[in-house]
Amino acid sequence: MHRHEFGRLLKYLNYFGVRIQDSIQHSIITECGGELPVGEILLVNTYMEDKPLLVYTPTMRTPRNIFPIDVFYVFTKILLFLESSKDINEIAIPGLGALTGGVGHLECAKQMRLAYEYVYNNEEKEIRVQA
Repeated sequence: MHRHEFGRLLKYLNYFGVRIQDSIQHSIITECGGELPVGEILLVNTYMEDKPLLVYTPTMRTPRNIFPIDVFYVFTKILLFLESSKDINEIAIPGLGALTGGVGHLECAKQMRLAYEYVYNNEEKEIRVQA
């Protein structure tokens, strides 16, 4: 496991608790046959009242550098999922592939913006960005 990857995992574990890792692993085993392919989405219960759901989607199968187009693909899938979901009205998304994936932060943001424009056909839709 890369040092960056561990740091992000540690942040998630500290925030959501170890239970979230168990919940993700259990869901992948019981709902996905033991593997969640890149770009597929899993909705996981966080057991937190203020943030009850976690949208989990891998950007890579194994730790490696990815292409910026992978960021576009995964973020497009997330946006399409959110459009079809009535349970989610707020989301926080890390820089997809910006650590272990080796995609630069500006390129990551560019690909995410292109995906947003693709899904919403350049229509203005309110989103809140939190750094």
